Amino acid sequence: STLFPYTTLFRSEAAVELKNKLESTVARIEMKAGKGGRLFGAVTPVLVADALKESTGHEFDRRQVALTGHVKTSGSYVATVRVHDEITANAKFDVIGKA
Repeated sequence: STLFPYTTLFRSEAAVELKNKLESTVARIEMKAGKGGRLFGAVTPVLVADALKESTGHEFDRRQVALTGHVKTSGSYVATVRVHDEITANAKFDVIGKA
């Protein structure tokens, strides 16, 4: 897109705005849990993407979300979200275990 370089600028500005929004909010994921907050199943990028959509109003694809490890207990976690080609955000999410 050498003809319209300013459109790339606007896209990256919007991406930076989205990054700031992601990093300032905390998404909530509720899952069934057993004793000691151990979850039945694990938190997947799909669940995180859905929770982020709920908290920010922006649609995310599971391929944009990277988890640092397996999330199998309730607590607070951070996922890396690829917002734009060169822009990633550290999105916080809480996993709440329900009996």
